[in-house]
Formats: sequence, structure tokens, C-alpha cells
Amino acid sequence: WHKKSEKATEHESRHYHQAALEKADNFKRAVEHPDNTLPARMDTRRAENIRRNRDIVKSVAEAVLSCGRQCIALRGDKEDLKADSNPGNFLALLKLLSKRDETLRQHLESPALRNATYVSGDIQNEIITVMGQHILLQGIVDEIKEAEYYSILADEVTSHNTEHLALCARFVDRNNDIREEFLAFIKLDRITGEQ
Repeated sequence: WHKKSEKATEHESRHYHQAALEKADNFKRAVEHPDNTLPARMDTRRAENIRRNRDIVKSVAEAVLSCGRQCIALRGDKEDLKADSNPGNFLALLKLLSKRDETLRQHLESPALRNATYVSGDIQNEIITVMGQHILLQGIVDEIKEAEYYSILADEVTSHNTEHLALCARFVDRNNDIREEFLAFIKLDRITGEQ
């Protein structure tokens, strides 16, 4: 014990002791200020990126929906925002929306990722599918459930050697109007009625 101060001084100068002190300080700072830690900053950045992407997709979906409600084509001669020719109604509408939406304007001018522009024909088709199958169809199904009278119409159709079953519903809506609505095409494996 008579050399304890020498041993303690020697121990303090060792690299493993200095590393342990640094780790202890970092841990103390992380506990006292958790917002400054790397995972917290990454989560904040990730949340901001998700919010930004949702705003962009919302604007894109609004443009697709607007074109659909007006019964106008989405695509044009040359689908390029920078081209002088007709970019199509969809891209022209996005250009117009971007004049009031800074996030959309920045995205259209220089997207964060080249493969995530959200303006391709495939994305337009996916948005139409989501709106049709999940939003509009659900509204029709809800109306049919409320209806006092309804019937299901089914008809088998052959197209390109593939059998499909067309399903429609006929019902009396809340205004006492008789309506017929298309529900779905169902691809059939066989039409014999056997399993």
C-alpha cells in the first residue's frame, strides 16, 4: 500500500484508462442530453425524410386524382419536365402545384434519389390501382352494405384464352336510385365447376 499513489498515477496514464474515461463521459452526455446522440439524430433525420416523401407522394396522388376526375389523359408526347413539348397533363399539373409547394418544387428539380422520383408511368398506375381498389371500391362496398336491396351480377368472359369472372353489384342507394357498379375481374383457373 505504500506505493499506491505511484500505481494510481501509472494506471491513470494507461491508454485503456483514458479510453474508459472517454466512454464514461460520452455515456454521461448521452444520458443527460439524449437528443444529441447519433441514433436520435438519425431517427430525427429519418422522420423528416419520411414526412417529406409523404408530402411528395400526396401531391403526386392529388395530381393523378385530379386528372382522373377531369377524365383527361395523364401522359403526353414527351414525359420530361424540362422539355418544351407537351409533358402531359399529369406533369403539367405537378409543375403548377410545385409553384406553391416548395418541397415538391425541390423534389422535381433534383430528387434525393434518382430511382424515387414518384412521377413514372408505373407509379401513376400504382396510385390509380390503390385509389381504385382500396378507396373507391371500399366506398362502393360500404354503400352496398347500407342498401336494403341488392344483387350480385356475375358473368364469365374469355379474353386471350384466359377466363375471367366479371362481378358487378346492383343496388338501391340511399337516394332510392338504382345503381349498377363494377366490382372486379377475377381470373378463373377453370370454368367446369369442378374443384
